[in-house]
Formats: sequence, structure tokens, C-alpha cells
Amino acid sequence: MNITELKKYVKISDFMHINHYEPTSKSGKYLHYKSPLREDKKPSFWVDIEKDICGDFSTGKIGDIVNLAAAFWRLDLKAAKQNLEDMFRLGSFSFAKPKYTFQKSSAPTAATESKVYIKHVQDIQNAALLQYIEERGISCAVAKEYVKEVYYKTADTETARQYFALAFRNDKGGYELRNKYFKGSTSPKDVTTIKNGSKSVLIFEGFFDFLACVEYWNGKNKIIPYDIIVLNSVSNANKINLDKYDTIKLLLDNDTAGQNTAELLTIQYSGKTVENVTKKLFVGEFKECKDFNDYWRKVIKSIKKNVV
Repeated sequence: MNITELKKYVKISDFMHINHYEPTSKSGKYLHYKSPLREDKKPSFWVDIEKDICGDFSTGKIGDIVNLAAAFWRLDLKAAKQNLEDMFRLGSFSFAKPKYTFQKSSAPTAATESKVYIKHVQDIQNAALLQYIEERGISCAVAKEYVKEVYYKTADTETARQYFALAFRNDKGGYELRNKYFKGSTSPKDVTTIKNGSKSVLIFEGFFDFLACVEYWNGKNKIIPYDIIVLNSVSNANKINLDKYDTIKLLLDNDTAGQNTAELLTIQYSGKTVENVTKKLFVGEFKECKDFNDYWRKVIKSIKKNVV
């Protein structure tokens, strides 16, 4: 599909809506928004719904939907066009958010029991997913080593809408699925273990925390010197056996569920050296960090600020 054809199907107002930007006002043929491209306290972004072009009162004309998408995703026009085709199902797939979401809970819900049908697994190459990885402070090289790109449906029919996401495999062959708009999983749900022959184990809740830790140790030109367990959900904590380890390091989420799980594991393995790294690490300017990935992004931001 060429750009002229694409613009017939994809309207700027639809693109703004799917990215959670709604017009603050309408004046004739113009819709006014807060800018999606910069911090904007007063709505300065406009869309001409007749010509389907857009611009910014402060910075000038942006152009058509492809120009906007390229600026929004920080991609070249070719990659932006491909993402638009994917997002609006002009190609085969979409990363738009499904009608249901998976709830983060220690108990199964109707949402977590919803079916996910994996149709295709490949190495990461989708521009939107690569951008999402970068936003999470993870290099493409590290992500490609541990994570795949999958295409899936939520109903096993020919006409069912298809989606794409990052996929982190667990020990039983299921996947944790993530993209910018979606967080879910496939069955069977389980932990992911990565063995390095160590007598110490480092435990995370989510795989982005693990990837951030890989980046941290890469910065030291070293590999992680521990075995790794990614729970993929605190509800999986009762599935692990840590008897063979001398030292247990817990780097779980900085929330009630994460710290309750840390306390339970500390009690369960009271005869071993158990270190709640989260409590030691998330102090001072990092006190409000949600998890290690959040911590890592703040570290990166601080480094860049000091370099500048």
C-alpha cells in the first residue's frame, strides 16, 4: 500500500484517539489537542479534519498522518508507514489493545483465563516493538537475546483480529506478552529460570526487570554472577524451590504484593542468607521506583543529565 492509499484509510483524529489524545475543542474544521510531540500545558496542536493535515501553533506545520507518525514514534517515513498499516490492520497485524486486559492478581480472574492463540514466533524486528524496548531502557541486542516477537489472536478463527507483542518464554513453554498497550500471558503460566551454575539466586517479578539487570552488568563488562528466576507473577512464588541455594537475593516490585512475597520467602528460607535488595536499593531519589526496570531508567536518565 502506498502512502496516498494509506491516507484514505487512516485519519489523524483516529491516530490521536488510539494514542489516548482527545480534542479539547473544535472550531469549524479544526480540532485542537495538547501536542503529542512535546509537553504542552495549553492545547497548541491542531488537526484540519477536511484536509487531514496537522500542525502546531508553536512549531509550525507537521504535515499528514505519516509525517505525524514518524515524528511521534521517532522513525523514518518508511517505518512509520509500516507501523500505521499494522496498527490499523491494513497489513495483517495490530498492536492495538484488545477488548479485555489481563489483571495483575494473585488469584485467577475471568480475564486471566481468556485464551491467547500464538500464530507465529520470530526474532524481534517490528519497529514499534523495538521503540518500546528502547523506551524501557533496554538495548535491542539484549532484548533479542532473551525475547521473541509473536503474533497472536484472542479467538482461533480466520476472521479474528491479530496482534503482535514481545514474548518472554517460561519454563513450561508459555509466554509473557508485552507491548506498549498490552500486558498479558499465554498458558501454561510458570516461572522462567536461567542457570549460571551459581549457589546464589536473584529473583525478579517481571522480565523487563531481568533485562534491565542484564544491562546493568553489561555496563560492568560482566555477566550476571547468579542464577536467575523470573516469577512472571508473584502468584508463582509457591512454585519455586530454593533449597539448593546458599544465598537468595530478592529484587521484587516495590509494592505491597512484591514486598509481601519477599517477606514470605524470607520466612520460608530463614535458614539461608536472604537479602531483600528492593528495600536496600529503592531509597533516596529512587524511593518511588516501581521496580528494577523503573530504577534502571532513572539511572540512565541521571547519567545522560550529568553527561550533558
